[in-house]
Amino acid sequence: MHLPRDAEGGVAAMPASGIARFGALVIVLLATTCLEARAGILGIATGVAPQANPAANLIANGGFESGAAGNQMWTGNGPYTGANTGGPGVSIPSWSASYPSGAYGWWGPLPMAAAPCAEGANCVYFGNWITAASQTPSFAANGIVTFPGPVAFTNTVPTNQGQVTLSQTVGLTPGATYLLDFWVTGEGPPSLPSGVFGLGIGTQSVFLEVTTGTRRYYVTFTADAAATPIAFTNWGHIQTGPGVTTELVLDDVILNRVPAPGGLTLCAVALAALAAARPRAARR
Repeated sequence: MHLPRDAEGGVAAMPASGIARFGALVIVLLATTCLEARAGILGIATGVAPQANPAANLIANGGFESGAAGNQMWTGNGPYTGANTGGPGVSIPSWSASYPSGAYGWWGPLPMAAAPCAEGANCVYFGNWITAASQTPSFAANGIVTFPGPVAFTNTVPTNQGQVTLSQTVGLTPGATYLLDFWVTGEGPPSLPSGVFGLGIGTQSVFLEVTTGTRRYYVTFTADAAATPIAFTNWGHIQTGPGVTTELVLDDVILNRVPAPGGLTLCAVALAALAAARPRAARR
């Protein structure tokens, strides 16, 4: 490498503009490396007690207590009347819902749930009729569900039904690590076999098991965007020969940032610096 020399033969100082460009390049390379190496779901475990701190929860209305009064329909079938009919669904504060007409998701104490709600009086049931999966699921001990190949869910009763999703977009720090802690149970009697639901975190997604017992999931992940959607999806009771599986009941969703060791802290600093530099570049 040939470095510029000054009049006395020493190495010449780099101009300020050159230092700034070099520093910006280092930040971009470090940020890109951090995202490629760290972004995504890092681990999934299960248990019975919360591990995250509710007082530091980044999810709003994670216990579904705000805004509810008794059992109500949060999907397209309106306030609960004892049948799967009605008008537009009520909104759960701080959450966004996506569902087909004909879905029958409840929000409240849920007498049909396999277990009482985990936190407070209310939890959320993702009612969505009956569906068939194109692949047979396999259930791991930590609750992860896998399929032999790409899977398609096709509603059979009624046909062309579609999926039910409840989501919330949270402001996170790219490159930082988080713990998502939530409680699930199933709908109906203990005799129903385990069902499948989907968890989406930003661009990452995974299939998880829902049983007619109770279970907490602890999902650690690294954020890859400042605005990160957290989404729970149900496709319905999955057909298993002559019977069907249970469906998702969700409660007590808690999201905490995990204190990071030095290496991850450096990643977070680089990503924050890159994010801050983009608006300045756009104004030029």
